[in-house]
Amino acid sequence: MGCGSSSNDQFRLALRHGVYQDLKLLGLSESDMEMFYQIFRKCDVTMNGTLEFQEFFVYFRLPDNRLSRRVFSFVEGSMDRKVDFREVMFSICLFD
Repeated sequence: MGCGSSSNDQFRLALRHGVYQDLKLLGLSESDMEMFYQIFRKCDVTMNGTLEFQEFFVYFRLPDNRLSRRVFSFVEGSMDRKVDFREVMFSICLFD
């Protein structure tokens, strides 16, 4: 076994600081949260816990145009020009 943390450990770490409770309020199961977190991690090429515009659109193969930028702005609610896991999950739940 390696010294690195498992994907499951990283998921648990990501859900600290109240994010887990926020997402539970949305009615998401832990398995749903973990599935979406794995997708989020694949998008996060820089592995800094946030998605910048380029990471977001490269992963989903979206063009860099006005509409794409508006979608990113919609998901990115904190106005820091980055998207964190919590923002992604709240945006997904708006369309459920």
